[in-house]
Amino acid sequence: MGLLGGATALPLAARAQQPQRIPRVGLLLPPPRNSDVDEFLAGLRDLSWVEGETIHVEYRDAGGDDSRLPALAAELVALDVDVLATGGTPGIYAAHRATTTIPIVMIAGPDLVALGLAASLARPGGNITGQTYFSPELRAKRLEILKNAIPSMAPAGVLMLRGWQSNALTMSIMEGAARALKLALRRIEVGGLGEIEGALSDVGSDPMGQ
Repeated sequence: MGLLGGATALPLAARAQQPQRIPRVGLLLPPPRNSDVDEFLAGLRDLSWVEGETIHVEYRDAGGDDSRLPALAAELVALDVDVLATGGTPGIYAAHRATTTIPIVMIAGPDLVALGLAASLARPGGNITGQTYFSPELRAKRLEILKNAIPSMAPAGVLMLRGWQSNALTMSIMEGAARALKLALRRIEVGGLGEIEGALSDVGSDPMGQ
């Protein structure tokens, strides 16, 4: 009995001395780290989840290059993170494609229901949750405010990033608002920040002509 007791006590003691695993958060950043990320981490601290103490954060920064997001999301999933946090439409799509089991928290992003990534706001299902700004609806409201402020406004331009996944949804909502306001829209697409000045210059030389 004494030998049996001694044989079983050692591994139990060894297990008791092993440090507890700290939860790992995978942070997938489409643009470089910004105020949204800092506020997200501050919110975790308010709940006693402190980076480097009670949680470990793995950062993957795409530096504004959305084409890198799928590979970076796969890296975080391979690290077996406990939760994957990201923001923006490209980040959400990349995270969704990388895992359907690890919980995904959307720091800020699109309407998941409209994109088909959630069943409803009340019962989203799946593994994605978080907050949305309902950006397409807000853009439509801004169009209404502009028309009220400038009743004689000519066709309005909609500046969009070329290839953005939510462009079709945004235009659909804004076109509905424009019809109600009896206002024509002109879609202006750019490939990035470097093209905005040229696009605005073109608009200036052709006052929203169709």
